[in-house]
Amino acid sequence: YRKIIFNKLKIWFISSIAFVIICFIIQGPVYNKLKLSTDFVESLGVLIQQICYVVSYDGNIDDSEREFINNLCPIETIKQEYRPCIVDKIKWNANFNDTFLEENKQEFFKVWLHLLYKNPTQYVKAYLLNSVGFWDVNKQTNDGYICIEMWPSLQEYDEYKQDDYINTIFKKSIREDIQPKTFYSATLFLFIILVEAQITIYRKKYKNLIIFIPFIANWLTIMIATPLAFSLRYVYILVLGLPIAFYIPFLGNSNKSKLLNEKEN
Repeated sequence: YRKIIFNKLKIWFISSIAFVIICFIIQGPVYNKLKLSTDFVESLGVLIQQICYVVSYDGNIDDSEREFINNLCPIETIKQEYRPCIVDKIKWNANFNDTFLEENKQEFFKVWLHLLYKNPTQYVKAYLLNSVGFWDVNKQTNDGYICIEMWPSLQEYDEYKQDDYINTIFKKSIREDIQPKTFYSATLFLFIILVEAQITIYRKKYKNLIIFIPFIANWLTIMIATPLAFSLRYVYILVLGLPIAFYIPFLGNSNKSKLLNEKEN
């Protein structure tokens, strides 16, 4: 199979590898040179939420830890603004000190680890709340679905305005028609993918399991660093993968039979 694929798709393999290398170069050295790298805080959503949960519910915190957290973001601000399912209210708060965080990265992780040791239960609760939309099939919102609105509340977007050109041209708007009427949990799509993976194992198509890796890997990265509990777009690969997922457990039978027949002939 590998030989057949490589011979027929040699150009595709070479171009794909080249494309991946180019992406790493652009997103690595080029972005760093142009200072386009993502802020450090963007990768700390889960950790910040856990610390904020401990602060909000008066967990076990000593004076030195409280002082560090207060320098990062005032304790009172955390207690007022903390939301279990989204970190944006904290990391985008005017009182959140990004400069202090950038200058004290190691200390941040030390404080996080110390609080983990003293507040394990609170950390688990904070994590489950902050990722609930990606593991609970009964929880869903409209986040990450089709959005027909701008973000007028954000000052940096005030210079833009939205025009309904379809309504202008055809005298009929479809804004409401394209709005989803029913919302589904992102976990539902994960559940279907996992069921198909189980069927693949049951049918002993172990090599086919490699096709599931991108789906599972994407979900795992979200579970590690999601900034909010609900957003279908973060795991939209699960939606795109549904059609092929139903076929993966049966992939290979027809090709194998064809090769055996050709060999016999």
